Amino acid sequence: MTSEVSALEAVAHAVRRSQRIAVCSHVDPDGDAVGSVLALAHALERAGHAVDRVLASGERAPVTYAFLEGAALFVRASALDRRPDLIFALDAPNPGRLGEAAALLENATLVVIDHHPDNARYGTVNLVDAEAPSTSALIWEVLKHLAVEPDHAMLDCIFCGLMTDTGRFSYANATPRAFLLAAELAQAGARTSWVYSNVYERRSHAALKLQARTMDRLTFVKGGAVAYSWITDDDLHETGALPEETEDLIDSVRVVDGPDVVALFKCSPGRVKGSLRAKGGADVGAVARALGGGGHRAAAGFTLTGTLSDALAAVLPLLPARS
Repeated sequence: MTSEVSALEAVAHAVRRSQRIAVCSHVDPDGDAVGSVLALAHALERAGHAVDRVLASGERAPVTYAFLEGAALFVRASALDRRPDLIFALDAPNPGRLGEAAALLENATLVVIDHHPDNARYGTVNLVDAEAPSTSALIWEVLKHLAVEPDHAMLDCIFCGLMTDTGRFSYANATPRAFLLAAELAQAGARTSWVYSNVYERRSHAALKLQARTMDRLTFVKGGAVAYSWITDDDLHETGALPEETEDLIDSVRVVDGPDVVALFKCSPGRVKGSLRAKGGADVGAVARALGGGGHRAAAGFTLTGTLSDALAAVLPLLPARS
């Protein structure tokens, strides 16, 4: 706790000394990344600072999170008209995950806030807590330390990050700490049911068609210990689904009864992005790191060159089997 308090004080000191702040997260941002960036940016602006909400990849925030206040204010890193002197890197365990935003790091103070256990602590200031249920949970602590009075926008964004990164409070990181934070946010005025409805109950027809294809391809291997499926760029084109609408497809695979580990492979020409989820005691984070990726014990990902067959040949031997 002492080290976390010291890091929070260092964050506050860096903010006080800054003139221009950029807040970014990892490429292909998920709900925790988007929610954390928007909550912190809004709080810093409320405190009187000039802030840019920066995308590490893409031209806009994922459509799933467009309902969050401030989502329309994201800018691409390469489009910034002035270089920041302070950069917040949120939910990004290493500089490689910052994509285009990595080019902004030169001559800037870097504050890293993250909950990944494999974080490289590459910042000038590092607020890293692998026990935190989400990065947005740490942003909540930062807001308290900055003495910023939270409004609905901040509360909704922080709850969105917490809800999505805990898999709707179903993953192993849905600890008592996560539920206590959810209660605190609800008590403060977070619109929990509204956030839930916007994230999980507004699926496009195209996204549902893609989900159907994913489930139709479900394959069991390793004596039933592993289930996997895959999608391709052609699937996106043929169904009309957007790339960001694939974020929660792994959860559709995860609900199947039986396996200890589930995997989803997103296949593009010459590249395969894999998502892993553990339903038992398996450590998929270690598997992902062995493949050059990373993540948590129960949720992780990686990217490999080659085809689906190449990815399966690399991944399956690392996953548990049943006799």
